[in-house]
Amino acid sequence: MAGIAAVLVAAWLAVALWLLPTYGPTWDCVLGEYPLAHNLLAFYGSGDQTWLDLPDEEQVPDIAAPADGPPHFELALPRRREWFQTSWLGALAAGVSCHLFYGTLGVMSSLSAHHFVAVLSAAAVIAALVMFGGRRFGLGAGVMAALLLITSPRFFAHAFNNLKDVPETALYTLTWFAGFAALTRGGTMRWATTGVLLGLAAAQKINAVFLLPQLGLLAAVVCWTRQRASPRTEEDDGEAHGGLSAKSSSASAGHADAPSSGTTGGWSWRGFALATLASMLAYVAVSPMYWSDPAEAWSGYVGFMSMVGSTFTSEQSAVATALPGGSAIDTHGALHVLWTTPLSVLALALVGLCASRIGERPLGIELRALLVLGIAVPIGRTLLPGMRNFDGVRHFLEFTPTLCLAAGVGAMVVAHWIKGRAPVPSASGAQTEASSSAAPSPAPGPTPGPAPGPARGVTLTAVIVGIAALVPGLLATTRTHPNGIAYYNVLAGGLTGAQQRGLREATDYWGNSYWQGLAWLDENATENAALLVPVAPHIVACAEPVRLRDDIHLLHDKNGPPRADLYVMFVTRRDWYPTALRDFLPGRRATHRIVLDGATLLEIHHVPAGPAAGDAFQRWRDEVVARRVTPRFQTWLRQHPKQAPRVAGILRRYTPERLDQTVAELRTNLPANLHAALPALVLFMQRESSPD
Repeated sequence: MAGIAAVLVAAWLAVALWLLPTYGPTWDCVLGEYPLAHNLLAFYGSGDQTWLDLPDEEQVPDIAAPADGPPHFELALPRRREWFQTSWLGALAAGVSCHLFYGTLGVMSSLSAHHFVAVLSAAAVIAALVMFGGRRFGLGAGVMAALLLITSPRFFAHAFNNLKDVPETALYTLTWFAGFAALTRGGTMRWATTGVLLGLAAAQKINAVFLLPQLGLLAAVVCWTRQRASPRTEEDDGEAHGGLSAKSSSASAGHADAPSSGTTGGWSWRGFALATLASMLAYVAVSPMYWSDPAEAWSGYVGFMSMVGSTFTSEQSAVATALPGGSAIDTHGALHVLWTTPLSVLALALVGLCASRIGERPLGIELRALLVLGIAVPIGRTLLPGMRNFDGVRHFLEFTPTLCLAAGVGAMVVAHWIKGRAPVPSASGAQTEASSSAAPSPAPGPTPGPAPGPARGVTLTAVIVGIAALVPGLLATTRTHPNGIAYYNVLAGGLTGAQQRGLREATDYWGNSYWQGLAWLDENATENAALLVPVAPHIVACAEPVRLRDDIHLLHDKNGPPRADLYVMFVTRRDWYPTALRDFLPGRRATHRIVLDGATLLEIHHVPAGPAAGDAFQRWRDEVVARRVTPRFQTWLRQHPKQAPRVAGILRRYTPERLDQTVAELRTNLPANLHAALPALVLFMQRESSPD
């Protein structure tokens, strides 16, 4: 079993290392995990607390590329997120990986070295599914679970550049499996391991808190089944607990979780206390933010999570059902499970969840609870009143490994059913049903040779079923690479159907396709061209040093109008379109598009040098500057209600010819910290109220 797990992990790593350079930086990682990775390394190296408390745009970490290595992608960007808005354990691991594989060994680019953490996290899940799933459900089920996981387009794509959710999925899954072992078998080491993994998962992402009710429900199931089975016979007891009977367990499964009759499993208050202590120690050990002022750090963390976790955004929900008290259930997440999972996985998982046995192997209450709770809790938490979800299934990706494990069980159930229904040769050579209760009497004469063994027949059938189950996901993964996070199945009408439904994330919502767009510009852009990115420009700014020709200039709001040809590139995340982009698009046809399943993920527009290019840039620049200063402007108006009517009157008298006069009048009525941005603010407010 360990050998097969090693082979699958090695195969995954070989494919992943080959494909890793085709994936670029992502929206959230640029804002948080990449810079925090090196802030944490600098802190551990110097002990200077400043590296943990950089006040976003005021200080920029001084991170230099190693002189003897390939060019470093841009990390010297303002860190715009507090530490509690990031996955700091994944960030730390990415920093260590970059230091080792890029800085020291020089075997990877800087970007790939960061992303290698996600690849390794996926490898850990693959190994766990084969080892844990194979031990409890049979090797075939464990192997099928791992293969179904890595041929699921969304998980496959996230496994290359998601430093948030893939490491969390790995730690969450490992904790869940370790907790099952502790609850069913007991043992100090199992409880301690569960606690350590839980603490690490919590340091990666707050999602780990839902492991507590998940493990609590499993503990209740285990205690109930053990107490219920205590008066039974030893044989019945083994079957009731998801193991095999004492007579057949070691022979047919190697299942080591069946308890002795009359016990309550591995539960103990001592083990629970040990796991609790281990989780807290592990959490604090990898969270240096708590070391100097734990009370303040905890207060900021809890406050932020309470805010984002209880905000319902109905615009992002396909269906919302109002409940008393103004709260609501958002079905966005649950629907996206149906829309973004390959149909073969969904169908086989349903079979696996409904099955009571795999061939002759009973699936007792505990094992079925493992599957049901491992799927239901991560998905179910998105249905809690007031909870919100966006970006498809990314925020609760932890359900995926257990769903694939249930599908692996379903594949083996189908294989056994097909084998049981297939005709087998009788002693006389006639065909008969394998499931017939009456066996023919042997004919006189020489004894025929042995028929193919049942194990061999089931294995062959399982291989055929497995291939049939894997092909749809494999084809979808291949077709959508490297933009599999935009995959939708036929239940949603594909990506085109999802866009027609108005789903906001039915596109490249994380900006990975900018990596491909920059490659196109390198090959096709005119000399000394200017590049404008109106949607998430920080992603392109991060990639610019290693993915853009030296003569192509990425425009910032502090630049002047372009003097050469202008290229406007953006991902089609329409809810993030600025007004300037909406004004720019009518009547224009993209020069280049990245298309998936008939739907556009990214557009590039070529605007020849001249007034049109200058106007497009100026409108975008005015809006960026105006949006940056608008909160300060609105705050000042609220604090000075007597001056507000006068300012409003000045703005009402504005005409294009009176711009300079309007700005001069505003400067006499507004504080000095707004003066520099007033021309852009006036122009933007005028366009917002009276679009061209």
